Amino acid sequence: MRYLTVISVLIALGMMAAGCSQVIPPGPKAVVIGVMPFNEQYILGEMTALLLEKGGYQTEIRSGMNNAALYEAVKSGQVDMYIDYTSSVYYQLPNRVPVDRWAPDEVYSIVEKGLAGDGILLAGRAGFRNDNVIVVPSAWAAQRNVSKISDLAPYAKDMVFGSDLVFHAAEEDGLPHVEKVYNLSFKEVRSMDPALTFIALQSGKVDAIVAYSTDSRISLFNLTPLDDDLYAMPPYHAILLVNGERAKDEKLITTLSPLIDGIDSATMRDLNSRFDVDKEDPKLIARDYLVSRGLITM
Repeated sequence: MRYLTVISVLIALGMMAAGCSQVIPPGPKAVVIGVMPFNEQYILGEMTALLLEKGGYQTEIRSGMNNAALYEAVKSGQVDMYIDYTSSVYYQLPNRVPVDRWAPDEVYSIVEKGLAGDGILLAGRAGFRNDNVIVVPSAWAAQRNVSKISDLAPYAKDMVFGSDLVFHAAEEDGLPHVEKVYNLSFKEVRSMDPALTFIALQSGKVDAIVAYSTDSRISLFNLTPLDDDLYAMPPYHAILLVNGERAKDEKLITTLSPLIDGIDSATMRDLNSRFDVDKEDPKLIARDYLVSRGLITM
């Protein structure tokens, strides 16, 4: 955590005129960055802080809240900014426009308008999405020229699918919706703890699983995420949300511009791997990445 606070101390000077005192104005308020408690959030929070500090801002990273709490905190001004995900925000909008096909640009537009109504600036996309994705072994996909979900149509009837309990049952945006949109049905669906799905796929107990698109194990286990070409599942673009008052600071928004469209999903998986597998400190990971892009110096 980073919290730099300037404390102004009034020192009585013996040479000062009698009865005269000077009030020193407080230093600038630290920019509060909200972070959810998982890998990429820690890394992105540190990136945000490092960029702001380079721009001359004091920062405080506040971690541990979920996206619903962070949304309310940014709305009220208790937190100045955080990274959320388009469909996570979509589900929090009170008067959201219903969708059947989750076209990413349409969802982004709905979310942008909804945030504006709550006085929050959607400053842009980070570049990657952390969607639910169907993944298969890369060797299997290459042999059959499978790169998108619609390519599974000839094979699904013979495949065992491993799913967590939530995705398995979600009618609007989970497996039932995928099977409906793509007009396919798996031979068998096995519901399991999310921690076991990758193990089951590696051992051959299932043929495909649902995962998060920035999960470092996709690269680690040489798996292929399949494109959702008919938009059956919600898009979770990582997006930067800024409190309306802070958004008036043009310098601050410009300082954060390198975060916009700067990180693709493969890069985020690699950064997450350093956190998950190599157990590196998120600040070090963030610093190395920004240095590699020439955005800060060591």
